[in-house]
Amino acid sequence: MVPHRHPFEIPAAFRSDSG
Repeated sequence: MVPHRHPFEIPAAFRSDSG
């Protein structure tokens, strides 16, 4: 996970699996 952009720029599909 590289915070190149904003910390909330991550797509939902990527964090959707985390929950």
